[in-house]
Amino acid sequence: MRAPAFWSDPPERPSWPVRLLWPASQLWRLGSWVRAHRTVAWRAPVPVICIGNLTAGGTGKTPLVAALLPRLCTAGLSPHVLSRGYGGRLHGPHRV
Repeated sequence: MRAPAFWSDPPERPSWPVRLLWPASQLWRLGSWVRAHRTVAWRAPVPVICIGNLTAGGTGKTPLVAALLPRLCTAGLSPHVLSRGYGGRLHGPHRV
């Protein structure tokens, strides 16, 4: 996927899409700032490893978890895996 051509416009001569989208970008920026400053940090009472990113699939997250679990168990730890359950049909939390 390529960026739209107007993203590369020189700042001194923005095209009409840039001018049209500028107010929405400022609202998004304000919302992001408010959200960042209203969020209260929470510290888990146990060590946490988060494996994930913004990419939905195909980046190797599941194989990484599958490789990491036996190593953590071998090290004498008792790891637990939390998953959002992509594509699942059951509702609510379930112990597997």
